[in-house]
Amino acid sequence: MQPSMKLINYIPFLLAGFLMSCSVQNIEQKPESTYSTEDIIRMAEWRFNLDINAEKICDLFILDGVPFEKKRMDSLLLAYDRRDMRMITFLHTNDAFRGLYGNSRPCDWIPMIQTKDNKQSNAYKREILNKVIDAYQRYEGEVKIAGTSCSSCPMVVLDGRSFHNDNTVLETLRGLNIGSIEFIANYQLPHNPVYFGTMGKNGVVEIFSK
Repeated sequence: MQPSMKLINYIPFLLAGFLMSCSVQNIEQKPESTYSTEDIIRMAEWRFNLDINAEKICDLFILDGVPFEKKRMDSLLLAYDRRDMRMITFLHTNDAFRGLYGNSRPCDWIPMIQTKDNKQSNAYKREILNKVIDAYQRYEGEVKIAGTSCSSCPMVVLDGRSFHNDNTVLETLRGLNIGSIEFIANYQLPHNPVYFGTMGKNGVVEIFSK
């Protein structure tokens, strides 16, 4: 048998091995788990402590600034896994806001989702960081009483790790390079103290590094 013929015989095995390696890599990089619209609605309750029985979540969702009806959202969310979701929050409605997004049905909170496709400018990231640093710097200079915490400082989370001590927050934020930050989620709603502690009452600033 000619060498070229031997090589041809190996091609199917090489191709199969290549496809398997690609498949494994895709599984590792993109797990088949995403949020459903019901997951997001439940998040209003456990994360933001909203009473979803007393306050109505809108059937309108905002995905990267674009409004979609709830019935379309589950299929759209399949394009993202949970790591792609950079911020999920809720915006309180009023007549002007509801009219802006074309939703005339009465409801109280509009779910808003921002994904990794929603790019942020360095100027915006720097603005949020400076506000957080300023809040903690003012608290740093105050005379502290045991058991008290900053009344205006948000909770800071960096790549899944939360910081509660003002000195640690300042040291960490001052050492951050804007170019190393991929996204900053600025949650201004109070967070459920059962899960996030008392610091969550001032909102949460979550930072994702590259």
